[in-house]
Amino acid sequence: MQFAKWAPDLNVICYMGSAKSREVIREFEFGPLKNLRFNVLLTTYEFILKDRQDLGQIKWQSLAVDEVNESSQYRGHEADSRLID
Repeated sequence: MQFAKWAPDLNVICYMGSAKSREVIREFEFGPLKNLRFNVLLTTYEFILKDRQDLGQIKWQSLAVDEVNESSQYRGHEADSRLID
């Protein structure tokens, strides 16, 4: 994983798997909402949509989506990358 090489001090969580697996990650790896135990959450656009109720409770500092082409809302755009507020 590139984070281990370029930013070894960051606590990175890979948020993948079944609904039950993601529930376990939220319960045991996230920590309390006001004192989260991670710096980076790696996941897919699909899991963001599936778990938006739980993930939406977090006050994110930034969000980087590398799967914009997966979103029907952004299909047809020719940009390689896009910053969305």
